[in-house]
Amino acid sequence: MRKYHKVSTFIINSMLKKLFFKVGPYPSGAPAIFIDTIGKLGLKCGFIGTVGNDDFGKLILERLSRDNVDTSKIKIINNISTGLAFTTYFNDGSRKFIYYIKECAPGKFNKEMLDEEYIGQFSYLHISGNVLLFSKSAKNACYRASEIIKKNNGKITFDPNLRLEILSDETSGEINDIFFYIIEKSFIFFPSKGEIEFISGIASEKEAVKYFFDKTELKYIVIKKGSEGSTIYSRDNSIHVPTNDDNLIKKDPTGAGDFYCGAFLYGIINGWELYKIGDFANQVGRETISVVGPMEGNFENILQKFKKGYLIKSLKETI
Repeated sequence: MRKYHKVSTFIINSMLKKLFFKVGPYPSGAPAIFIDTIGKLGLKCGFIGTVGNDDFGKLILERLSRDNVDTSKIKIINNISTGLAFTTYFNDGSRKFIYYIKECAPGKFNKEMLDEEYIGQFSYLHISGNVLLFSKSAKNACYRASEIIKKNNGKITFDPNLRLEILSDETSGEINDIFFYIIEKSFIFFPSKGEIEFISGIASEKEAVKYFFDKTELKYIVIKKGSEGSTIYSRDNSIHVPTNDDNLIKKDPTGAGDFYCGAFLYGIINGWELYKIGDFANQVGRETISVVGPMEGNFENILQKFKKGYLIKSLKETI
């Protein structure tokens, strides 16, 4: 199969459970987590982006290569650092992100780095919304990549991954317009509950979904709801797929949504029915929460279980 591309960022997770206690660094960044999930699932995939010529960049390249992601189109930039993000965790479960992006490698990503022939060989392009906010050049690179994949009859999946902390002077004040350029071309839209309301300006979930279906060519809108599971909307149906957090020791929620998106697309590519896809994606996302580090989850047992056979226990969740 053929697959994906992403722009790189890097996350160091500071777990402030006790004063000065920290763990990391870990390779991360929403696009990288997504594509790493695709690679682990055994699909052909690649990543387009930038890293600095430093140990952080090497860590990302080594992890992606280990997990079967083609890194040949990741540009290594000398004399500039790989993007960094510090994630602080609080006792109430909330997080705070501190980013070093614009003047680092991700902020220098631009459309001249795109290889049209390379992109054209893939069936899907996944874009993470935070990359659109790194810089004007990164936004334009994503726009150009979306045009190339569409010209070659490929499909786009889009996760807003809205992080207001990333906003630069070049991209502030126009988030909805920036995102809508990609959403209107997308096949699957993966917002959270808060993101679909923020981008549409509509409080009602169903009305917001209708708004996007009316104005775009979207096939699916998949709303990620954390511990509540996820709701999958098509143009003629919707279904809620709950998740089971019983006995789950939650260690690190960062990356769960990106794992979910990768697993969901895997199910679409393999022709699974929607409830099975949602359940699989929920379980894969759940797995990463149980370990520390955004890319550290191991979901091989989950994959094998779904490959061997799957019985839909209930469709009462259809809404």
